[in-house]
Amino acid sequence: MATFALDRMEVTATRFTACVRAKACVAVPGLEAVAEGLPVAMVSVADAAAFCAWDHGKRLPTDAEW
Repeated sequence: MATFALDRMEVTATRFTACVRAKACVAVPGLEAVAEGLPVAMVSVADAAAFCAWDHGKRLPTDAEW
């Protein structure tokens, strides 16, 4: 397996909201109720992949990498 990297921290509501505002991600129901520094939950795989692409061209890890 080739070398890969993962972010050290979870995606926070603040970062995901920035992606939504940039129109690269779809708003998640209830996102506005999540405190700014807390991780986002209940995001679809498609939304997670969209966030990764928006966040400096990253991607989700493969099953083998995970």
